[in-house]
Amino acid sequence: MTSMTDLVSEGLKYPFNDMKKLLTFGVLFTLLSVISFGIGVKSVDFIRAVENTPGRFTSIVHSGFPSNDIYIILLLTLISFIITLLIMGYQYNVIKFSIAKNNDLPEFGVLNLLKNGIKYFIVSFIYNIIPTIVLIAGMELLSINNGDYLVSIIAFILFIICNFLLIMALANMVDADKFTKAFDLREIES
Repeated sequence: MTSMTDLVSEGLKYPFNDMKKLLTFGVLFTLLSVISFGIGVKSVDFIRAVENTPGRFTSIVHSGFPSNDIYIILLLTLISFIITLLIMGYQYNVIKFSIAKNNDLPEFGVLNLLKNGIKYFIVSFIYNIIPTIVLIAGMELLSINNGDYLVSIIAFILFIICNFLLIMALANMVDADKFTKAFDLREIES
């Protein structure tokens, strides 16, 4: 039986098996962070322009906010989403390699990463629908009742439960290499 120290040590050594792949993955995360920062800055400018415009969203055209900036926000969001799919696809492949007890890092095949990233994203989205709906309902109740935090706490607990299930569902889907296995609750629970 392996000790916890051995498992942690092995987990820390794993990414350094191939420095080129580690740096490529690091560049993707850095690029995603820079793009997210750009989206945030442009979005704050957009919100300020809308807030200062009478009639709010009905008169965005007259808000003084350059329309090119809206296109920049949309383009950056699209690029960010594609990079996120690549990262999710790589995580999918890491799970596959771990199940196969392969100590190497997966390759960066863009089409394969996008395909696996889409599967990963859809499963994650589906598993988080209910907690998200409860959270949105909780936020609406907070704005009405000022202080009813119970629904938000319930949403937080649901997010934790659903994400534990999500981890098992992803492993089950990757192991069987079949999308529908992510929703086979009998296999996930056993």
